Amino acid sequence: MQVVNHSSTLLNSAAYTATQGTTSSLNHQTALSNVRTRTLARAMSTPGQTALQLEAETMSLSGYTRQATSIASGRSYVQLSGNSGTVSTRFTGTSGRYKMVLQYFDENDGRSTFTAKVGSSTIGSLTANRNLGSANANQRTLTSRAIANDVRINNGQIISIRGVKNAGELARLDSITLTPVIPPTPTSPPTSTPTSPINPNPSTGGSTDPFANEFGSGWMTRWGVRSSGSWGQQNMQVVADETGRFGNVLRVTYPAGSASPTVTRSDQAPVGGTQFYADMGMTPQTSARLSYYVRFSENFNFVKGGKLPGLYGGTGNSGGDIPNGTDGFSTRYMWRTGGQGEIYAYMPTSQDHGTSIDRGAWQFRPGVWHHIEQQVTLNQPGKSDGQVQVWFDGKAVAQEGGLTFRTTDSLRLNGLFFSTFFGGGDTSWATPQNVHADFAHFSIAPV
Repeated sequence: MQVVNHSSTLLNSAAYTATQGTTSSLNHQTALSNVRTRTLARAMSTPGQTALQLEAETMSLSGYTRQATSIASGRSYVQLSGNSGTVSTRFTGTSGRYKMVLQYFDENDGRSTFTAKVGSSTIGSLTANRNLGSANANQRTLTSRAIANDVRINNGQIISIRGVKNAGELARLDSITLTPVIPPTPTSPPTSTPTSPINPNPSTGGSTDPFANEFGSGWMTRWGVRSSGSWGQQNMQVVADETGRFGNVLRVTYPAGSASPTVTRSDQAPVGGTQFYADMGMTPQTSARLSYYVRFSENFNFVKGGKLPGLYGGTGNSGGDIPNGTDGFSTRYMWRTGGQGEIYAYMPTSQDHGTSIDRGAWQFRPGVWHHIEQQVTLNQPGKSDGQVQVWFDGKAVAQEGGLTFRTTDSLRLNGLFFSTFFGGGDTSWATPQNVHADFAHFSIAPV
């Protein structure tokens, strides 16, 4: 991505609108210049917090033009006049840590990108790759998404968003919402969490969670691993946790030069990682929570990225198999360069490959046990009201709503999609050396 030089850009202060509380309804009110704004649904906000809304059309524009419409929050939005452009403003709010959410139009005629910067530092990017059923800027394609979950912004710093056109999609931007992140108390998981306390001396008998602490003989049968879709079992090994924290753990190896199954087929690369589906004793559900621990080896090089286990429904679509709303879906994680984490979801709105959600919201480190949890709530058929939430080491780090996982009520959450490998569909994703990851203390339950 090209770096934008703001030194010669004329900057205006954007109109800020303070909104209170945790309401997720769309409330219209009068702003500084009689511009209508709306209160957005704010993920992980705390009652009493004040969110700041910045209207794109009031910012300094370079390569962007203003367009009037009644459906935008301020009755206007901005769109590219060429291949790329930037909107920017000087932050006049209180210095602190903020979650940044973009409200934009995501048409199905391209995959435009947005990159956010505070000062000279890039804080996040996203690709407008949801298929919302229209090639026009309208109520259907107006959507919102977090581009940064926890970023420091000081009073007087320049906030800028760079948009890049793709095909017919003009990186149309409506507004930016900044919600304060309140330290030091992290958001606790819901009381309905199925995660069991860690037992430092687990046993296979009498456990309230039969999957959490053991990888004994016959564990795959007890987990309900299905016969189809499995590979890489030669890369799995049950080993003792040398720290004594978990007892037995599942070690998955990634041989040097390995990447995705696609690379194995096309380049005769070694098979790296493993994959299987397991119901883990759970009947089909509309909302479920998955919890486990993962530790990457000390020599782990994250390269460009790779997959980690998540939930699935139906056929558990992956590998470029875009769901049609009736066949399946999946919500794995990915690690990215430097250990950045994200949700990597296959949904009917995905295009070409999975949808990257909240990239960089947390970060994995080699040699450290990390606790990661996800809760998925399926949408009601005919509505885009699905949701996915993530907790990382006890802290709420990601929450995305307005999702579509299915178009039929018969499609439900079916269990664990244990899928992990480097890639990526070419050798540039491959691990340069033999590495491994350890997995422990799995728990899955309806919510």
